[in-house]
Amino acid sequence: MADYVPDPVLWGPQTWEQPADLPRAKQLLGKMREVKTKALRKEDGFPVAKINGVIQQAHLEWSLETYAHGQLLLELHLQSN
Repeated sequence: MADYVPDPVLWGPQTWEQPADLPRAKQLLGKMREVKTKALRKEDGFPVAKINGVIQQAHLEWSLETYAHGQLLLELHLQSN
């Protein structure tokens, strides 16, 4: 890996254009940062995936408990006959 040399076409010097409308470029950059920050805060403050996982686990446990209870009632009923 020590002999690896990056392709100069990809990693060589590149020319960057200075935006003609610098205030507009700064405004767009600010909006992009704002959107990303809001998205991160929303996921941190209200983690939808985690909440859905907890709801799904609770439903699964409730279903299994209800099924087991129903099986017990059926066995008791059959034993009483």
